[in-house]
Amino acid sequence: MCGKEFKELVKIAVEKLKDESVLKLLQADASYQKDSNNEGSAEDAFNQLDLTEKQREVCHHLIDCRDKQDFEYGTHAYIAGLIDAFHIMAVLFPEKWDTIFLPIHITVTEMPSITNPMQSLISIP
Repeated sequence: MCGKEFKELVKIAVEKLKDESVLKLLQADASYQKDSNNEGSAEDAFNQLDLTEKQREVCHHLIDCRDKQDFEYGTHAYIAGLIDAFHIMAVLFPEKWDTIFLPIHITVTEMPSITNPMQSLISIP
């Protein structure tokens, strides 16, 4: 398996795990559920406004931009948490962790895009 195929498999696995893990946490979080209900009420109120088509387009564009930004932030935060977990485990149990995971370092300039979240996180020696 080449490095590109490995990266793609890891990306798929991370996305699947994130979706399952986050969903379980959100379902159990009363504060998130309250916020979700408030968002539904706010959307209903927005839909009742007497806006022109242009005003609606502007509002929808703003909401779409914020949603995309929130999604990207969540993905990057999840990946950063995984990297931190690897580093913590390597520090706590250095004899039990293979050094293949230790070269995972990331800086702000290397942060991957949402379309390819694992692009700079994994290097194959």
